[in-house]
Amino acid sequence: QTGETYTYYSEIQEGGAGPSQIWEEMNEDTRCLIMRVQTRRKKRLRLNSGFRGNGANDYLINTLKKKGVAKNSKHKQGIAADLTWSGYNLKQARKFKKIAIEEGFYGVGIYSNFIHIDTRKVPYYWYG
Repeated sequence: QTGETYTYYSEIQEGGAGPSQIWEEMNEDTRCLIMRVQTRRKKRLRLNSGFRGNGANDYLINTLKKKGVAKNSKHKQGIAADLTWSGYNLKQARKFKKIAIEEGFYGVGIYSNFIHIDTRKVPYYWYG
């Protein structure tokens, strides 16, 4: 069922973590919330990044010098996702943010080509 719902786009995952693993290794409650958000939007979401192991996270920080990749990323805890969709724009991202917060995501970061959501304990919202 998840294969029908999501199109997987994997980041470089050292250690062989494939596209389905970035979804399957995520926290089950987080996955359920993502599904609820998608149902409310009535549009297919694309998962750019879900679970990220230590190797993949370190690779993004050290090798690619990715700005905004935290050493203790919520992705490593399996409680974060970077999502986008066909026709993504900032106006739609702001609407998505509202729905995500209503469904229980307390971390929401809006970027030019994706939105980060996570289930941290303390609300925090940003633009990247």
